[in-house]
Amino acid sequence: MASIKRFFRQNDSVSESLGSSLYQVSRAEVIKAPREAIFDLLSSPAHHHLFDGSGTVLAEVEGPGKLYLNAKFRMSMRRSAISYRIWNTVVEFEEPMVIAWRHFGRHIWRFRLEDRSSEFGPATLVTESFEWGDVYSKFLYEVFKFPTQNSKAIEGTLEKLAELASNGWF
Repeated sequence: MASIKRFFRQNDSVSESLGSSLYQVSRAEVIKAPREAIFDLLSSPAHHHLFDGSGTVLAEVEGPGKLYLNAKFRMSMRRSAISYRIWNTVVEFEEPMVIAWRHFGRHIWRFRLEDRSSEFGPATLVTESFEWGDVYSKFLYEVFKFPTQNSKAIEGTLEKLAELASNGWF
């Protein structure tokens, strides 16, 4: 079982480091915003660049304005000096609690949202995970350190979501 580490940030949100399972890394943070508002942002691909913690997602998007189960959307990406565009498919969608997508590489990004209350009003426990158990070459994922990179990106994403909440986005 993964250990849970809790710590408080300056903005009084609570973060959890959920560690990793064999082919999954997850992080969670309580964000001071209603679950529905966060889900609306996550399900709008045109806004993904606003909360992307990896620094690879660009603003250019093709696809629906709001995602749904089996929806396809294409993101413009940039990693180092390489620009590319990639199609994603929504593989889980339970509004306003779970959304997950993957692309041809078969790894999955998933967000789970749970209501929490806080003395400041509505709050949501946002858990993001990156799963690579179904990829063609797990060995290469680990050689290229994608799990470690994605752990850091998830932490950045949760920080950006908390920032958006504190700046009145929701």
